Amino acid sequence: MKKEKNYLESAEINKDEIEKCRLLVKKIIKGQGRIFIKELLRSKKSEFPDIRLGVTKEDILANLEDAIIKGYITYDDLISWVREVEGWGKQHVYLYHINEEIAKEPVWSSQAAIREKLKKANINGKIWGSKEDLSFPRNLKLTYIQFDYPKFECVWHQGVTQLKREPSKDPKGRMIEGDKYEFRAYRQFPLRSVMRFELHLDTLLAGLFIQVPLGGDHIKAYKQAAQVLAKIFAFHKLNLVNLSSAIIALDQLELEREEGSIMEAHNTRFATTGATVEFAAGPTITGFKQVTAVRNVRRALDEEEFTGDSAKFVIHLTAGTSKKGELKRDVIMGMNTGTRDRIYLYAQMTKNEVWQVLKFVKDHENANNKSQ
Repeated sequence: MKKEKNYLESAEINKDEIEKCRLLVKKIIKGQGRIFIKELLRSKKSEFPDIRLGVTKEDILANLEDAIIKGYITYDDLISWVREVEGWGKQHVYLYHINEEIAKEPVWSSQAAIREKLKKANINGKIWGSKEDLSFPRNLKLTYIQFDYPKFECVWHQGVTQLKREPSKDPKGRMIEGDKYEFRAYRQFPLRSVMRFELHLDTLLAGLFIQVPLGGDHIKAYKQAAQVLAKIFAFHKLNLVNLSSAIIALDQLELEREEGSIMEAHNTRFATTGATVEFAAGPTITGFKQVTAVRNVRRALDEEEFTGDSAKFVIHLTAGTSKKGELKRDVIMGMNTGTRDRIYLYAQMTKNEVWQVLKFVKDHENANNKSQ
Protein backbone atom coordinates (compact mmCIF):
# COMPACT_ATOMS: atom_id res chain seq x y z
CA MET A 1 0.00 0.00 0.00
CA LYS A 2 1.40 3.39 -1.03
CA LYS A 3 2.26 5.56 1.93
CA GLU A 4 0.56 8.95 1.94
CA LYS A 5 2.95 11.82 1.36
CA ASN A 6 3.71 13.53 4.66
CA TYR A 7 5.34 16.91 4.23
CA LEU A 8 6.34 17.11 7.88
CA GLU A 9 8.40 13.92 7.57
CA SER A 10 9.73 14.25 4.04
CA ALA A 11 11.01 17.84 4.13
CA GLU A 12 11.64 20.74 6.45
CA ILE A 13 9.02 23.39 5.91
CA ASN A 14 10.55 26.66 4.80
CA LYS A 15 10.10 29.06 7.72
CA ASP A 16 10.33 32.11 5.47
CA GLU A 17 7.55 30.66 3.32
CA ILE A 18 5.34 30.17 6.39
CA GLU A 19 5.92 33.75 7.53
CA LYS A 20 5.05 35.06 4.05
CA CYS A 21 1.85 33.03 4.17
CA ARG A 22 0.98 34.31 7.65
CA LEU A 23 1.50 37.90 6.53
CA LEU A 24 -0.76 37.35 3.52
CA VAL A 25 -3.44 35.81 5.76
CA LYS A 26 -3.20 38.70 8.23
CA LYS A 27 -3.26 41.47 5.64
CA ILE A 28 -5.52 40.10 2.92
CA ILE A 29 -7.23 36.78 3.55
CA LYS A 30 -8.83 37.50 6.94
CA GLY A 31 -10.95 40.12 5.19
CA GLN A 32 -12.46 37.57 2.80
CA GLY A 33 -15.77 35.78 3.31
CA ARG A 34 -15.88 32.69 5.51
CA ILE A 35 -17.33 30.42 2.83
CA PHE A 36 -14.61 31.38 0.37
CA ILE A 37 -11.77 30.59 2.78
CA LYS A 38 -13.50 27.29 3.55
CA GLU A 39 -13.63 26.50 -0.16
CA LEU A 40 -9.86 27.03 -0.36
CA LEU A 41 -9.38 24.38 2.33
CA ARG A 42 -11.89 22.08 0.62
CA SER A 43 -10.03 22.38 -2.70
CA LYS A 44 -6.87 21.00 -1.06
CA LYS A 45 -8.57 18.35 1.08
CA SER A 46 -8.69 15.77 -1.71
CA GLU A 47 -4.89 15.95 -1.89
CA PHE A 48 -4.38 16.16 1.88
CA PRO A 49 -7.30 14.37 3.62
CA ASP A 50 -6.34 15.43 7.15
CA ILE A 51 -7.06 19.09 6.37
CA ARG A 52 -9.92 20.26 8.60
CA LEU A 53 -12.58 22.69 7.38
CA GLY A 54 -14.35 24.22 10.38
CA VAL A 55 -17.64 26.07 10.83
CA THR A 56 -16.95 29.50 12.33
CA LYS A 57 -14.54 31.91 10.66
CA GLU A 58 -12.19 31.60 13.65
CA ASP A 59 -12.10 27.80 13.25
CA ILE A 60 -11.58 28.05 9.51
CA LEU A 61 -8.68 30.50 9.87
CA ALA A 62 -7.10 28.25 12.52
CA ASN A 63 -7.37 25.29 10.14
CA LEU A 64 -5.85 27.38 7.36
CA GLU A 65 -2.91 28.20 9.65
CA ASP A 66 -2.47 24.50 10.41
CA ALA A 67 -2.50 23.61 6.69
CA ILE A 68 0.12 26.29 6.01
CA ILE A 69 2.41 25.04 8.79
CA LYS A 70 2.16 21.49 7.47
CA GLY A 71 3.03 22.67 3.96
CA TYR A 72 -0.30 21.61 2.48
CA ILE A 73 -1.08 25.16 1.32
CA THR A 74 1.77 27.21 -0.14
CA TYR A 75 2.27 30.90 -0.74
CA ASP A 76 1.62 30.41 -4.46
CA ASP A 77 -1.63 28.59 -3.59
CA LEU A 78 -2.72 31.60 -1.52
CA ILE A 79 -1.77 34.13 -4.18
CA SER A 80 -3.67 32.19 -6.86
CA TRP A 81 -6.68 31.93 -4.55
CA VAL A 82 -6.63 35.67 -3.74
CA ARG A 83 -6.72 36.48 -7.45
CA GLU A 84 -9.83 34.27 -7.79
CA VAL A 85 -11.82 35.88 -4.96
CA GLU A 86 -10.45 39.34 -4.08
CA GLY A 87 -12.39 42.06 -5.83
CA TRP A 88 -14.97 39.80 -7.46
CA GLY A 89 -18.56 40.70 -6.63
CA LYS A 90 -19.77 43.61 -4.48
CA GLN A 91 -18.84 45.84 -7.41
CA HIS A 92 -20.04 47.84 -10.38
CA VAL A 93 -19.35 46.30 -13.78
CA TYR A 94 -19.12 47.99 -17.17
CA LEU A 95 -19.41 45.19 -19.74
CA TYR A 96 -18.05 45.72 -23.25
CA HIS A 97 -18.06 44.11 -26.67
CA ILE A 98 -14.64 43.91 -28.36
CA ASN A 99 -14.96 44.84 -32.02
CA GLU A 100 -12.80 43.44 -34.80
CA GLU A 101 -10.67 46.57 -35.02
CA ILE A 102 -9.59 46.29 -31.38
CA ALA A 103 -9.16 42.51 -31.53
CA LYS A 104 -6.69 42.89 -34.40
CA GLU A 105 -4.53 45.59 -32.81
CA PRO A 106 -0.79 44.68 -33.04
CA VAL A 107 -0.42 45.13 -29.28
CA TRP A 108 -2.00 41.70 -28.73
CA SER A 109 0.66 39.94 -30.82
CA SER A 110 2.93 39.26 -27.83
CA GLN A 111 3.77 40.14 -24.25
CA ALA A 112 6.76 42.06 -25.59
CA ALA A 113 4.45 44.31 -27.63
CA ILE A 114 2.43 45.23 -24.56
CA ARG A 115 5.50 45.76 -22.41
CA GLU A 116 6.85 48.12 -25.04
CA LYS A 117 3.57 50.07 -24.83
CA LEU A 118 3.94 50.26 -21.04
CA LYS A 119 7.50 51.53 -21.40
CA LYS A 120 6.47 54.28 -23.82
CA ALA A 121 3.62 55.26 -21.47
CA ASN A 122 6.01 55.43 -18.47
CA ILE A 123 4.00 52.77 -16.62
CA ASN A 124 6.08 51.01 -13.97
CA GLY A 125 7.36 47.77 -15.50
CA LYS A 126 7.80 46.20 -12.06
CA ILE A 127 4.05 45.62 -11.78
CA TRP A 128 4.12 43.24 -14.76
CA GLY A 129 2.91 39.88 -13.41
CA SER A 130 3.59 41.06 -9.84
CA LYS A 131 2.70 38.48 -7.17
CA GLU A 132 3.64 40.11 -3.92
CA ASP A 133 1.78 43.39 -3.66
CA LEU A 134 0.35 43.49 -0.13
CA SER A 135 -0.01 47.26 -0.06
CA PHE A 136 -3.04 49.27 1.00
CA PRO A 137 -2.30 52.53 -0.87
CA ARG A 138 -4.16 55.62 0.26
CA ASN A 139 -5.06 56.48 -3.33
CA LEU A 140 -6.11 54.10 -6.09
CA LYS A 141 -2.89 52.66 -7.53
CA LEU A 142 -2.14 50.44 -10.52
CA THR A 143 -0.49 47.35 -9.00
CA TYR A 144 -0.69 44.57 -11.59
CA ILE A 145 -0.67 44.10 -15.37
CA GLN A 146 -0.48 40.83 -17.25
CA PHE A 147 -1.18 39.47 -20.72
CA ASP A 148 -1.39 35.76 -21.30
CA TYR A 149 -3.25 35.22 -24.56
CA PRO A 150 -6.22 35.45 -24.83
CA LYS A 151 -6.58 37.44 -21.56
CA PHE A 152 -5.29 40.92 -20.73
CA GLU A 153 -5.68 42.17 -17.15
CA CYS A 154 -4.99 45.32 -15.13
CA VAL A 155 -5.60 45.67 -11.38
CA TRP A 156 -5.68 48.74 -9.14
CA HIS A 157 -5.76 48.71 -5.31
CA GLN A 158 -6.73 51.23 -2.68
CA GLY A 159 -6.71 50.85 1.09
CA VAL A 160 -10.00 51.41 2.91
CA THR A 161 -10.97 51.11 6.56
CA GLN A 162 -14.10 49.41 7.79
CA LEU A 163 -15.60 49.32 11.26
CA LYS A 164 -16.82 46.19 13.03
CA ARG A 165 -19.02 46.43 16.11
CA GLU A 166 -17.34 44.95 19.24
CA PRO A 167 -19.88 45.04 22.12
CA SER A 168 -17.43 43.34 24.53
CA LYS A 169 -15.16 46.40 24.27
CA ASP A 170 -17.87 48.96 25.13
CA PRO A 171 -16.68 51.25 27.94
CA LYS A 172 -19.00 51.52 30.90
CA GLY A 173 -21.27 54.54 31.19
CA ARG A 174 -19.39 57.73 31.94
CA MET A 175 -20.35 61.03 33.49
CA ILE A 176 -19.30 64.10 31.51
CA GLU A 177 -20.17 67.54 32.86
CA GLY A 178 -22.96 66.04 34.93
CA ASP A 179 -24.53 64.03 32.08
CA LYS A 180 -24.30 60.27 31.71
CA TYR A 181 -22.91 59.01 28.38
CA GLU A 182 -22.76 55.55 26.85
CA PHE A 183 -20.15 54.66 24.24
CA ARG A 184 -20.15 51.96 21.59
CA ALA A 185 -16.87 50.33 20.52
CA TYR A 186 -15.97 49.57 16.93
CA ARG A 187 -12.80 47.89 15.76
CA GLN A 188 -11.06 49.32 12.71
CA PHE A 189 -9.66 46.89 10.18
CA PRO A 190 -8.11 47.52 6.76
CA LEU A 191 -9.48 46.19 3.49
CA ARG A 192 -8.42 46.66 -0.11
CA SER A 193 -10.78 48.18 -2.62
CA VAL A 194 -10.10 46.64 -6.03
CA MET A 195 -10.60 48.01 -9.51
CA ARG A 196 -9.96 45.56 -12.34
CA PHE A 197 -10.09 45.48 -16.12
CA GLU A 198 -10.13 42.21 -18.05
CA LEU A 199 -10.20 41.78 -21.81
CA HIS A 200 -10.87 38.34 -23.33
CA LEU A 201 -9.91 38.02 -26.99
CA ASP A 202 -11.44 34.54 -27.28
CA THR A 203 -14.96 35.61 -26.24
CA LEU A 204 -14.60 39.22 -27.50
CA LEU A 205 -15.82 40.45 -24.13
CA ALA A 206 -14.25 42.89 -21.67
CA GLY A 207 -15.20 44.25 -18.28
CA LEU A 208 -14.21 47.13 -16.02
CA PHE A 209 -14.93 46.21 -12.39
CA ILE A 210 -15.06 49.03 -9.82
CA GLN A 211 -15.69 48.56 -6.10
CA VAL A 212 -15.68 52.30 -5.38
CA PRO A 213 -19.26 53.45 -4.56
CA LEU A 214 -21.09 55.69 -7.03
CA GLY A 215 -20.25 59.36 -6.76
CA GLY A 216 -17.26 61.61 -7.41
CA ASP A 217 -14.66 59.01 -6.40
CA HIS A 218 -16.30 56.43 -8.67
CA ILE A 219 -16.14 58.81 -11.62
CA LYS A 220 -12.47 59.54 -10.87
CA ALA A 221 -11.72 55.80 -10.70
CA TYR A 222 -13.40 55.21 -14.07
CA LYS A 223 -11.44 58.07 -15.66
CA GLN A 224 -8.19 56.81 -14.14
CA ALA A 225 -8.73 53.36 -15.64
CA ALA A 226 -9.72 54.82 -19.01
CA GLN A 227 -6.59 57.00 -19.13
CA VAL A 228 -4.27 54.06 -18.44
CA LEU A 229 -6.01 51.68 -20.83
CA ALA A 230 -6.07 54.28 -23.62
CA LYS A 231 -2.26 54.26 -23.53
CA ILE A 232 -2.29 50.54 -24.35
CA PHE A 233 -5.14 50.13 -26.86
CA ALA A 234 -8.17 52.01 -28.26
CA PHE A 235 -10.24 51.72 -25.07
CA HIS A 236 -12.66 54.46 -26.19
CA LYS A 237 -13.75 52.25 -29.11
CA LEU A 238 -15.13 49.52 -26.85
CA ASN A 239 -18.94 49.29 -27.00
CA LEU A 240 -21.02 48.67 -23.91
CA VAL A 241 -23.29 45.64 -23.92
CA ASN A 242 -26.85 46.95 -24.33
CA LEU A 243 -28.42 46.29 -20.92
CA SER A 244 -31.76 47.76 -21.97
CA SER A 245 -32.09 44.97 -24.49
CA ALA A 246 -30.72 42.38 -22.07
CA ILE A 247 -33.22 43.34 -19.32
CA ILE A 248 -36.15 42.64 -21.64
CA ALA A 249 -34.64 39.40 -22.95
CA LEU A 250 -33.81 38.02 -19.48
CA ASP A 251 -37.20 38.98 -18.08
CA GLN A 252 -38.94 37.39 -21.07
CA LEU A 253 -36.81 34.25 -20.72
CA GLU A 254 -38.25 33.67 -17.27
CA LEU A 255 -41.78 33.94 -18.66
CA GLU A 256 -40.95 31.25 -21.21
CA ARG A 257 -39.38 28.95 -18.60
CA GLU A 258 -42.00 28.00 -16.06
CA GLU A 259 -39.38 26.29 -13.89
CA GLY A 260 -35.60 26.19 -13.54
CA SER A 261 -34.78 29.74 -14.62
CA ILE A 262 -31.21 30.70 -13.84
CA MET A 263 -32.23 34.32 -13.26
CA GLU A 264 -35.44 35.36 -11.51
CA ALA A 265 -36.58 38.97 -11.81
CA HIS A 266 -37.17 40.55 -8.40
CA ASN A 267 -38.14 43.79 -10.07
CA THR A 268 -37.95 45.21 -13.59
CA ARG A 269 -38.82 48.65 -14.88
CA PHE A 270 -39.72 49.30 -18.51
CA ALA A 271 -39.76 52.72 -20.16
CA THR A 272 -41.55 54.30 -23.05
CA THR A 273 -41.90 57.92 -24.12
CA GLY A 274 -42.88 59.93 -21.05
CA ALA A 275 -43.68 57.06 -18.68
CA THR A 276 -42.44 53.86 -17.03
CA VAL A 277 -43.99 50.59 -15.88
CA GLU A 278 -42.45 48.70 -12.96
CA PHE A 279 -43.02 45.16 -11.69
CA ALA A 280 -41.69 44.40 -8.21
CA ALA A 281 -41.80 41.52 -5.75
CA GLY A 282 -42.62 42.02 -2.08
CA PRO A 283 -40.02 41.38 0.63
CA THR A 284 -41.20 37.80 1.30
CA ILE A 285 -40.67 36.41 -2.23
CA THR A 286 -37.71 36.37 -4.63
CA GLY A 287 -39.57 37.09 -7.89
CA PHE A 288 -42.67 39.03 -8.86
CA LYS A 289 -43.74 36.38 -11.37
CA GLN A 290 -44.49 34.03 -8.48
CA VAL A 291 -47.73 36.01 -8.13
CA THR A 292 -50.03 34.74 -10.88
CA ALA A 293 -52.02 37.96 -11.30
CA VAL A 294 -48.85 40.05 -11.73
CA ARG A 295 -47.35 37.42 -14.01
CA ASN A 296 -50.39 37.68 -16.26
CA VAL A 297 -50.10 41.47 -16.40
CA ARG A 298 -46.43 41.10 -17.34
CA ARG A 299 -47.40 38.72 -20.15
CA ALA A 300 -49.68 41.43 -21.56
CA LEU A 301 -46.79 43.89 -21.91
CA ASP A 302 -45.77 44.50 -25.52
CA GLU A 303 -41.96 44.45 -25.30
CA GLU A 304 -41.62 46.15 -28.69
CA GLU A 305 -43.24 49.28 -27.25
CA PHE A 306 -40.81 49.52 -24.31
CA THR A 307 -37.12 49.57 -23.45
CA GLY A 308 -35.57 48.00 -20.36
CA ASP A 309 -34.83 50.78 -17.86
CA SER A 310 -33.50 48.95 -14.78
CA ALA A 311 -33.82 45.59 -13.08
CA LYS A 312 -32.78 43.47 -10.15
CA PHE A 313 -32.37 39.73 -10.71
CA VAL A 314 -31.88 36.90 -8.24
CA ILE A 315 -29.27 34.60 -9.80
CA HIS A 316 -29.77 30.96 -8.86
CA LEU A 317 -26.25 29.59 -9.11
CA THR A 318 -27.72 26.22 -8.13
CA ALA A 319 -29.71 26.29 -11.38
CA GLY A 320 -26.70 25.77 -13.59
CA THR A 321 -24.38 28.79 -13.73
CA SER A 322 -21.84 27.12 -11.43
CA LYS A 323 -19.47 24.35 -12.32
CA LYS A 324 -19.54 21.16 -10.30
CA GLY A 325 -17.80 21.86 -7.03
CA GLU A 326 -18.35 25.62 -7.14
CA LEU A 327 -20.21 27.47 -4.41
CA LYS A 328 -23.96 26.88 -4.60
CA ARG A 329 -26.14 29.80 -3.58
CA ASP A 330 -28.28 32.68 -4.80
CA VAL A 331 -26.87 36.16 -5.43
CA ILE A 332 -28.43 39.42 -6.57
CA MET A 333 -27.52 41.41 -9.67
CA GLY A 334 -28.74 44.90 -10.50
CA MET A 335 -28.80 46.41 -14.00
CA ASN A 336 -29.17 50.10 -14.78
CA THR A 337 -29.27 52.00 -18.08
CA GLY A 338 -28.62 55.55 -16.86
CA THR A 339 -25.86 57.70 -18.35
CA ARG A 340 -23.75 54.57 -18.89
CA ASP A 341 -25.06 50.96 -18.87
CA ARG A 342 -23.90 49.42 -15.60
CA ILE A 343 -24.27 46.14 -13.71
CA TYR A 344 -23.98 45.78 -9.94
CA LEU A 345 -23.20 42.47 -8.19
CA TYR A 346 -24.44 42.59 -4.59
CA ALA A 347 -22.46 39.69 -3.12
CA GLN A 348 -18.89 38.43 -3.13
CA MET A 349 -18.42 35.83 -5.84
CA THR A 350 -15.60 33.90 -7.43
CA LYS A 351 -14.01 35.03 -10.67
CA ASN A 352 -15.50 32.08 -12.55
CA GLU A 353 -19.01 32.79 -11.24
CA VAL A 354 -18.80 36.47 -12.20
CA TRP A 355 -17.78 35.74 -15.79
CA GLN A 356 -20.39 33.01 -16.18
CA VAL A 357 -23.08 35.47 -15.16
CA LEU A 358 -21.75 38.26 -17.39
CA LYS A 359 -21.53 35.96 -20.40
CA PHE A 360 -25.10 34.88 -19.73
CA VAL A 361 -26.19 38.53 -19.81
CA LYS A 362 -24.29 39.15 -23.05
CA ASP A 363 -25.73 36.02 -24.67
CA HIS A 364 -29.25 37.34 -24.06
CA GLU A 365 -28.67 40.76 -25.52
CA ASN A 366 -30.80 41.25 -28.63
CA ALA A 367 -29.05 41.13 -32.00
CA ASN A 368 -30.24 44.58 -33.04
CA ASN A 369 -28.63 46.37 -30.11
CA LYS A 370 -27.02 49.79 -30.10
CA SER A 371 -23.51 48.41 -29.63
CA GLN A 372 -23.29 46.51 -32.88
